[in-house]
Amino acid sequence: MQQLFEKKRRRRESHNAVERRRRDNINERINELATLLPDRDATKANKGTILRKSVDHIRVLHDRLGDYQQRIQELESLLTMYRVRPPPPPPSTGGGNIGMDSRQQPPTHHQQHVGGMIPSGHPLDLSTDMGPHTAMTGPHDPFRRDG
Repeated sequence: MQQLFEKKRRRRESHNAVERRRRDNINERINELATLLPDRDATKANKGTILRKSVDHIRVLHDRLGDYQQRIQELESLLTMYRVRPPPPPPSTGGGNIGMDSRQQPPTHHQQHVGGMIPSGHPLDLSTDMGPHTAMTGPHDPFRRDG
């Protein structure tokens, strides 16, 4: 009889320990969520409020993501309309011609007759017939990640 009572007590203690760890883990994650919310008062809120504000914030971020994706598509359409291709992905770190742009070509007939009004490679230089536009791949390219 004593052994049966002892076995039930150990089983109950084990279950309580497992349940305590589960609750502690949930509480830690809720507190972590509270620190990620833009509203700093959320850290003092109760668990339900923190979860509600987290869901609201995720929805706002999801909406923003959709807006940004739509804007990217609009800008890509404009680039296509103006016959400007988006910049290529950054080159791999495998050596290559450092300082040399493989797309550089001699000036076109039109460039020779512009008379130097807009320097070649300048962001406003729309006279090139090259593939990716030099304005988008020049040294001041805002999309460039390797420099």
